[in-house]
Formats: sequence, structure tokens, C-alpha cells
Amino acid sequence: MRLVTKRVILYVTSALLALFFVLSLRSSRKRSEKQLDADCNAPIEVRNNLKAVMGDADRVLKQLRLTHFLCYGTLWGVLKTGRLLPWETNVEMCVLNDELSAFEEASLIRTFRRNGLSIEYDSQDGVYDVFSMGSGRDKGTVRLVVFERDVNQDMMKRVGWARRVLPPDCDLSPSLHCFPFRLIEVPLPTTVLDNVLYEVPREAIEIQKYLYPDTWWKNVKPLEC
Repeated sequence: MRLVTKRVILYVTSALLALFFVLSLRSSRKRSEKQLDADCNAPIEVRNNLKAVMGDADRVLKQLRLTHFLCYGTLWGVLKTGRLLPWETNVEMCVLNDELSAFEEASLIRTFRRNGLSIEYDSQDGVYDVFSMGSGRDKGTVRLVVFERDVNQDMMKRVGWARRVLPPDCDLSPSLHCFPFRLIEVPLPTTVLDNVLYEVPREAIEIQKYLYPDTWWKNVKPLEC
């Protein structure tokens, strides 16, 4: 009886946390969609600044020799159109926790600031937000989504304290955003975006099947488009 009770509590807790992630995601989408025009395009100023911040962040990450690659919606844009999606006010790059752990946080902050960038870490979600010190967060943000390798399962998983309480099983905890390590084994393939060479995961669309298991074959737009 005690074992059954523990399982019920575990499943209920997992369901509540999953609901929390969904609500948080919807909230962030609504905030970004407020900037979109009638044709579902982000303002030109935001798009231009976003491209500049993206290139600057990529350059800093290369200086630090940190593995990083386009992922999530930014990867969709590259795969489908060869450019950023017109409604994007943020871009996503994925980074590796074990490499980041080799740096003190103060050292990372100083390095980005020397290049005109602010960097802030959301420990709950396991994401670094990078944005221009001059223009601010609202004019375009690069989101560095942190993953770590589960060597027992040979899968990559999202970090963040909200996910630490979830069952480690990828099927039970879809918000871990698990995908096979083989998809990011170096050297990674590259693609050109706005005259900058960016690394992308292996096997093209394969990683999106793990990150978007219910919609990867669809053309999904923001709710207001």
C-alpha cells in the first residue's frame, strides 16, 4: 500500500510540474506576441538587434570554446526557410552544462560584458538570457538552453532546479526534453545564417522529433498568427 501511495504522489507531482511548465511557456509566448504586427512579423528594429546579439553571443561562445548549436524554434527557421522565423523575438542556442561548469559565473559575466552583452541565469528553467547592454532584453534575447548528459541512458536532458524533482525517466518526464547524445557529437555540421556560420545538431530534423514529439511534422505558428 505504501509503495502504491508513493507512486500516486510521484505521478501527481509530475503532472502538476508539467502543467506549471506549460503555463509558464504560454505566458512567455504571450509576452513576445505583443510585439508582433498584423502579419505576424516582429518589428524590424527587434529583428535587426536580435541578429546582432545572436552573432555577438556566438562569437563569445566560440572564444570560450563552449559547444553550442541552434535549437528549438531557431533551428526550425533554419531547417524550413534558411533564416529566422519572422515572428521570433528570441533565438535559442543549446549549451552543455559540464562545459559551463568549468567557468566561474563571475568570469562568464565579465566576458560577455566586455563584448557589450548582459547575461542572466534562470536557475529554475536552466536558461541563460543574453541581450545587448545598450538595447536591453525587449529588443531581442538569445536564450542559452542548458543540457547535461545522462551517461546511463546516453541521453541529453534539460537542467534547472524545477526539473531536478522530476522522475529521471524520459517517458515519465517529457519536460526534460531528452534526445540522444549522438545528435550532438562533435564535430557538428554547420549552416550559414545572415553571413555567420552556426553549428547545428546532426541528422537535420531528427532532434526536433524529440523536442516536439506531438507537433514536429506540423507548421506551428504563435497563437495570435
